[in-house]
Amino acid sequence: MQLRELLYFNVFKFLVNPDGITMKPESLCKELFSEHSELEYLLQEETGSSQGILIISRSWAIDIGLSGNSDVVCDALLIAVGSHPILYTICKDVNNVFAYSKATAIALKQKLVNDGGYTDRLCVVPKLLPLSCSRKCTDLHEQLEYPEGYYLTSSSMQHLLQSLVVVVLGFRSYLSDQLGCEIFNLLTIRQYKVLSKNLHKCKKLFIHGLPGTGKTILAMKIMEKIKIEFHCQINEILYICENRPLRDYVRQQDICQTVTRKTFMKTNFPGVKHVIIDEAQNFRSENGDWYVRAKKIRTPKNSTDEVGILWVFLDYFQMNHSFPCGLPFLPKQYPRECLTKVVRNATKIYDIMLPIMKKIVAVTVEDTEKNMLTKLLKDAECTHGVSGLCRKKEGMDKQKIAKYVANKCNIYFHEGYLAKDIAILCSTKEDVEGYKPILLKALCMFKPNEYFVDGSELQGEHIVLDSVRRFSGLERNIVFCINPESTDNCVFNNVLLCMVSRARKEVYLLFEKPSVYLRNNIPGIF
Repeated sequence: MQLRELLYFNVFKFLVNPDGITMKPESLCKELFSEHSELEYLLQEETGSSQGILIISRSWAIDIGLSGNSDVVCDALLIAVGSHPILYTICKDVNNVFAYSKATAIALKQKLVNDGGYTDRLCVVPKLLPLSCSRKCTDLHEQLEYPEGYYLTSSSMQHLLQSLVVVVLGFRSYLSDQLGCEIFNLLTIRQYKVLSKNLHKCKKLFIHGLPGTGKTILAMKIMEKIKIEFHCQINEILYICENRPLRDYVRQQDICQTVTRKTFMKTNFPGVKHVIIDEAQNFRSENGDWYVRAKKIRTPKNSTDEVGILWVFLDYFQMNHSFPCGLPFLPKQYPRECLTKVVRNATKIYDIMLPIMKKIVAVTVEDTEKNMLTKLLKDAECTHGVSGLCRKKEGMDKQKIAKYVANKCNIYFHEGYLAKDIAILCSTKEDVEGYKPILLKALCMFKPNEYFVDGSELQGEHIVLDSVRRFSGLERNIVFCINPESTDNCVFNNVLLCMVSRARKEVYLLFEKPSVYLRNNIPGIF
């Protein structure tokens, strides 16, 4: 209940007009009213002077995971005192949207109860409102009169809006199941605004996000939306990333084709219409201009067809190499959205990430990039109360590090954690191979049958042992970072940030040698 009240306060509290109907969101209303000059009048005439809010969407069906309808101009959900909720479907031809409107109203009611937790009596009455003023509004429940007990009061309207926020922002997440914390099962307001963009008008977009702001989750959600809105098959949506473990993780969601950049550059994709690119800051241009190729793929050969989606997700803070990455210059990365609310990492991990990001900004030379990173960091915020844990250990040889990790894992197992909650990350694949037999020997003292897997088996039942570059974009609850340093001074801080930010709840930084650099350059990390 506290969560729903908090969300309601931030989203709807100041939108309800005590003297009439408030239409939201304003940007979408303005867009729709300019496209259809008669729409505003129709809505005002139909809703009258009730006290409440009219929440407009291009398709409430798509918003809650149903299929859209090309004859629908928009949907408008009226939540007002003295009335039951009404879902207006504004359409071009009422004959083609009866089933759509009824199905959307029924599904919305079910979600408000099952997902949003609404407990009062509830109905959502579907009504068809043709754009033509000569056609009257069609009540699809005109033979059914609901008793006054279904009408909203000021109190029940507030409760319904709270539930609606949870329905709108909620999504099914592997992460929330692992953390057992409901806030991680919700989009942030900024994520929702990005996800709510009109895909027919926002064909190209660059999404810059700080570590832990849910870029990959948002990438998967936007692919689900593309699939519904454009009636796509899986082979018509292409997801591209740099490393195979992230590719395999997204592939398991069964919403798109997934490939690495290298495969993308040497394979033809004749059926692809839409392209989503993730972790683009870690791409390389060594195999050719991947960005130009991505633009060409989503541009149809037949000029009468619509240009497809190209959305690029990236984070310069986590760039783990100093080679050209093939992205357009920063001033040309428009239109652009920014994600700055950290939702994935516990607060104590965020407290370690923050000084590292400040150091990255301080050593950035190029002015445009420096200004961009500075702006992102200024708006950075950890938006939840999961405390977490961060520990640092120095001056241990390989044997001591292996014994320390094994002892900690044993403690976690006795506390109820599973092997699949844990990842061990090294700076390079050579370090992975060097540590693997030593770690396995130490761990088998406590768990004889245990073995390691790499990041490609993230959703398996065993401890992940991999390099930070291969684990980019992935995470686990508990992460041991062994020698979290890079031999490339240009990205030293970035690699450290990549490793730390892979942990959701608890992170351990383990060094063979005293880290003089960190003590001198990143205050607060020790």
